[in-house]
Amino acid sequence: MKKIIIVWTIILVCIVTGLTYFGIRVKENTIYELMEEEIVYQAKKYMSNIEIKPELNELRKIDVEELKDKGYDPKLERDCVGYVIISNTEDGYKYDPYIKCEKYMTKDFGN
Repeated sequence: MKKIIIVWTIILVCIVTGLTYFGIRVKENTIYELMEEEIVYQAKKYMSNIEIKPELNELRKIDVEELKDKGYDPKLERDCVGYVIISNTEDGYKYDPYIKCEKYMTKDFGN
C-alpha cells in the first residue's frame, strides 16, 4: 500500500512539474509573439501615413527606432531590438517582424 502511495506521489509531482514548465514556456513565447504583432501594427500605421511606399517586389526595412522617432510606440521590452521588413507583392503588402531579446530571437533575424 505504501509503495502505491509513493509511486502516485512521484507521478503527481512529475505531472505538476511538467505542466508548470510547459506553462512558463508558453507564456514566454506568447509575450514575444505579441511584441512581433505590435511592431507590425505600428509599422502598418506608419506606412499608412507616408507617401513613399515600396514599389512592386521591393523591400523596405523599418527599424523600431525609426518608428519611435516618428512618434509611434512599438512597445518592446527593454532588452529587445527589432525591425519589420515590408514587401510589396502582387497580393499586397506583407509585413515580417523580427525581434531579438536576451532570451528570444526571431528566426532569420539579421539576414
